[in-house]
Parts: sequence; C-alpha cells; structure tokens
Amino acid sequence: MTLDELLTATREVDTPDGATLVQARDAALAAVHQDLTSRARIARRRVRRRVVSVATLAAAAGVAFVVVPSGEKANDHVATPTPPVVEVKYENASQIVAAAAVGAGHGSDHLGDAPYWKVISEYAQTDANDPSQDSAGTRTIWQGIDGPSVLRDTFGGDSPGETLALPQTKLGVGGRSYTWRQVNAGALSGDQIRALLTEGEAGIPDKPGRAPHEWYFFKQAGELLSDTPASPAVRKALWKELATLTGVTTSGKVTDSAGREGWNLTFALKGHGSQRFIVDPASGAILQAEVENTGSTYRVTYLEAGPASSAPTPTPTLGKGTE
Repeated sequence: MTLDELLTATREVDTPDGATLVQARDAALAAVHQDLTSRARIARRRVRRRVVSVATLAAAAGVAFVVVPSGEKANDHVATPTPPVVEVKYENASQIVAAAAVGAGHGSDHLGDAPYWKVISEYAQTDANDPSQDSAGTRTIWQGIDGPSVLRDTFGGDSPGETLALPQTKLGVGGRSYTWRQVNAGALSGDQIRALLTEGEAGIPDKPGRAPHEWYFFKQAGELLSDTPASPAVRKALWKELATLTGVTTSGKVTDSAGREGWNLTFALKGHGSQRFIVDPASGAILQAEVENTGSTYRVTYLEAGPASSAPTPTPTLGKGTE
C-alpha cells in the first residue's frame, strides 16, 4: 500500500445519524427474516411431499388416511413446522381384518421358555329381561404350556373366587392333539389351521334352531386370537382365515369398556343375535368380545396377556390356592 492509499483509507468520515443506523438495522433484520422464511417454506414443502407420498400409498392399498394439523401457532420466530399426524381410516371390515393380519404377524417368539401364558380378563353379563341375572367379575388363567393350567375366577361357575387346577390345553385337529408349543413351532399346515376353526362346535351338523357353522367359525377365531399363546405367525394365519368369512361388517371406531379405542367387527345372524369384536388393527389384538341375543349381552374384555414364569398353587381339595 502506498502512502496516498493509506491516507485515503484512514481519512475521517462523517458519523451516521440515528435515522441512518435504524434504517441499516431494519434492512439487516429484514434480510435475516427473509432467509428464515425461505427455509421454513422449503421445510413445509418437504412435509407436504411426505404426506402426499403416504396418501398415495394409502390409495394403492385402499385405506383412507386423515391428516390432522399439528396445531403450530404463528409467532415472530419462524421454525421448522411439526409434521402432521396421519390417522388411518378403514372403510370396511375387510380392510380391518387385512390390517389386523399384518399387525398380528409382527414380532418374534413372544412365549420363549415361559411355562405359562397368563390372561387377565373382565366379564360382564346383562339381561334386559331379568336384571337380577346380571353379573360381573374377573378371570385370570395361567395356561400351562407343558403342563396343567390354573384358573382363578370371580365371575361365576362352580367355584367363584377359588383357584383351580385345569388340564393342559391341547388342540384337536384331524383326530390328533397338539400343544401350543407344537403349534407355534409350525406343527400345523394351513389346512389344519383352518380346521382349528371348523372342528368342535363348528363341525357338528346343523340341527333345527342351531346356528350355522359360520357362527362358530367367527366365535372360535375370536377365542384363539384373544385367549391363547398363539405365535405371531399363527395369529396372522387365523386372521387370514377369518378374512374368508362373508357377512362381517363394521360400524367404525369404538371404545371398549376399559376406555381403549379400537375398530368394530360384527357378525350377525337373524334369529341368533350378533357377535362383536373390538380390534386394534395395528397389533392384531382383540380388545373385547361381545355376544348379544334377545336382550342379553355377554362381554369379555381382555386386559392383559403375556408369558408368566409361575402360577398360583391350587388346592383341589379345598378349591383355594396360595400365591
């Protein structure tokens, strides 16, 4: 740098007045705000693209999705918007059953080496024709995987409130019996899985006044899906079999007696009443089952299910057990 350049660069300048400083500050803030707004606009476009992608997939699957706004409030500070909540809306019973089959198939061996499968349920029975017959209670069963089961029942039966020993649960298919450990290990073919729903009550020939096979098919499917240690693969197969049953309808989203939300599946037959499941399609779990006929309703709500390492010791002589 020459001496002349140095003198020019270090010469005195006029101090800007207040208005000039305010104007420069406002210009700088406006530039920053414009930059942040541009960034937020890009983020919003990305969110919209994601929602469009989800909606496109939903349309391909025949399932409706409802986009719920995130509820973000406008303020002076621009931030990346929160993605909206996407809720699934099923249009018919077939979609619910198909989704439940997918949900039930997730997971691995949930039983492991546990000797018991414990289920806690709440029962209620109401009779509009004779309210004196109304009753309610809880039932806990420890299903023995490799040995006897244990039942504690406050709902009724021969020994309400007592802890009783029960035989080991076995499934009869084609004249043979299988334990749940064998079934979960893949001992049954697809046709034999279907046979689980058609043997027993469903296999008895129709008689005057007796419900047709489909009634018991629906009932048996519900019991196997809600009250047993069936593996994810077996539960998925059971839902697929249930998908073959015609006449199942839905009234939409409902709430069970425990306050949990699910989707209704109903199978009704004239002269025999109706059966209803409340299903969580995401997990394939049946939260509640009901049977209604001529003013009487029988309900069971499944509150808890999972493997257990031990069970109460029943005392068959007295009918009471100890922990």
